[in-house]
Amino acid sequence: MPKPLIYAHRGSSFDHPENSRVAFMAAINEGAHGFETDLRLTKDGKVVLWHDANMAKLANDNSSIASISYHEIKKKYPDVLLLEELLEIAKKHKIALALETKHPVPSGNEVELKTIELIKPFLESIKISLLSFSWLAIEKTARELPELETVSLINPINQIIMKRFSSGNSVAPELALIKADPAQVARYQNEGKRVFVWTVNEISDLELCAKLSVDVVITDMPARAVSVLGYP
Repeated sequence: MPKPLIYAHRGSSFDHPENSRVAFMAAINEGAHGFETDLRLTKDGKVVLWHDANMAKLANDNSSIASISYHEIKKKYPDVLLLEELLEIAKKHKIALALETKHPVPSGNEVELKTIELIKPFLESIKISLLSFSWLAIEKTARELPELETVSLINPINQIIMKRFSSGNSVAPELALIKADPAQVARYQNEGKRVFVWTVNEISDLELCAKLSVDVVITDMPARAVSVLGYP
């Protein structure tokens, strides 16, 4: 039975600042097969790795990412990374990428268009997937770059819409949804979809995902996942 691949959630983010170079490099050293990260667009059109809409959590600053330039962000938080930097790390170390575009944002689907432009030169050397909770983001990406794996992020709020209408060719249900209905993993896979599950940190949950033959577990603790799932 194939084991789930291990994608580090914003890097090895339990022990290191999320979406930072040190978190991603630690994840490589811990044996992760891929990185999951979040993408936002700055005021000057740069794609940065950032989860929250503002800088409060990481930089104690309420400025929104969309309202200031990359250089302003870099000045306030020197560890911020551009998507281009992560792509180079992934190429060098042969690491897969799961890129989540964040919504809603003032620039609409511009973040998908910029992301597509940046990833195109890397598609032959890196396995790249685009994830989103936004139905429109998935549809826009599928039209612009049909060969890219699009992954519908599913939670209790959007699950009906995503399951019924999304054209995403893979899915990423929240762990709680998998625990409530484990059989859905096989149903999705029978439709030809890969199943990513987030965020899987506890030993019992990692074991459940392995038992269900989940394709990818997204975890804050890649070292633990490597150990539990029996990777060398």
